[in-house]
Amino acid sequence: MLGAYNEEEGAFRNDNQKIQQVMRLIRYSIATGTEVVIDLGRANLIANTSVDFAIGTYKFQSFAINWTKTEPIKLKFNKDSFSESFTSIGSDSYFKLSNAHFSITVNAKDEQLLKDFLIKGKAVVSLFVNGYDPVLPEREDKIYPTSDYWKGMDDRFNERLEPDYVFYADGNKSIATSNHLNVAKFLASMETSYAAKYPSHELVNKGIETVNQFYYLYKANKNLPALRLCPIGLWRAYDGYGDAGLVEKLNECFHTPSCVELNVEPNFAGFSEREGKGRAAGKAFIQTLRGLRLVDGDEINIVCHSMGFAYAQGIISELKASIVNGALPALVFNGYYIIAPENPSVGSVNVSDWRQVWHYGTDEKEMKDTPWLQDGVAPQAPINGIDNNRVAIPNGVEQGFLESHSIGNYEWIFEQNKEGYVNPRK
Repeated sequence: MLGAYNEEEGAFRNDNQKIQQVMRLIRYSIATGTEVVIDLGRANLIANTSVDFAIGTYKFQSFAINWTKTEPIKLKFNKDSFSESFTSIGSDSYFKLSNAHFSITVNAKDEQLLKDFLIKGKAVVSLFVNGYDPVLPEREDKIYPTSDYWKGMDDRFNERLEPDYVFYADGNKSIATSNHLNVAKFLASMETSYAAKYPSHELVNKGIETVNQFYYLYKANKNLPALRLCPIGLWRAYDGYGDAGLVEKLNECFHTPSCVELNVEPNFAGFSEREGKGRAAGKAFIQTLRGLRLVDGDEINIVCHSMGFAYAQGIISELKASIVNGALPALVFNGYYIIAPENPSVGSVNVSDWRQVWHYGTDEKEMKDTPWLQDGVAPQAPINGIDNNRVAIPNGVEQGFLESHSIGNYEWIFEQNKEGYVNPRK
């Protein structure tokens, strides 16, 4: 603990966010030779004495900034802007970088860590791009600070990738842009899959919760003959459609591949529409990134699910163009994690642009004899440019029309420390 900094009236405060902001400005100035505005407010001392204070992955045992000004000043930094000194407080030793306006003090053990951050430190940005949500309306094509879509999966990614900045984009677009084209075709496909997955007595007794959520969509279209087998899970959900021939029909389909009708025909126009809207979000994202004062070598990760794939493709195209034209620094594309993408065969990914790219989902070739286990919401197929970078849902994980697609069913991608899984940031 930095005992040298005693509390003075109006002069001492802990402000981790302000410390991180100032340190990133100094790093930006050193990297680019750009003048920056340093403003620590009216207090002449900003300090943090926590043993777990961190700036991204740079974790310091203690940290303090001694500020002697009461107003913002413009400064330009380079690696020789500070003088170095050591001081002892009791039995503890500290390292200090000083200039005419302020000093930075850390535990002596963190001397090299501080220098590494200022000279070689990198910032990491993660963007999550969600897919279709049958409950929520479409939102504007911009960047959001939070999202309720991910069922904790974003937290798991953040634990592994340790980003400094996290943002969200919303790829939830009309079902008309998907392979299904409309709700009726979606439900008709779903009924064939579950009729093949479960024998009739299990459909009656199991009460398939994941299908029940679509009951009201079913009711809105129940006049369509194609929906007569829709396996809501309880006979009463059929509202009179559970006639005597239904059980026999269901038993005929049990584990019969020919009964399953997945909507696999690519929707090129729909994919293109979502990709175009993603480009609009990409332009907004570029403005957000420019405000972060990123430098060459800083990293970006993108995680997308379902319809978010096409949307992410549009965002990425804008990012690439902005790096080429100098609107953004030379960011490093680190990880691209594509989970159960919708219309995958329409998209193309240049894996050489990324340090790692992974496509997670069902394997349509392995499941040709068990199509009722395939992702029916977004039937999977190879993404152009991705050959061996696919990881199939492992045995032991629930699979099916909805189950193989649900984002909450992909916790397994964190469970093994090997290639293809989401490993801790190095």
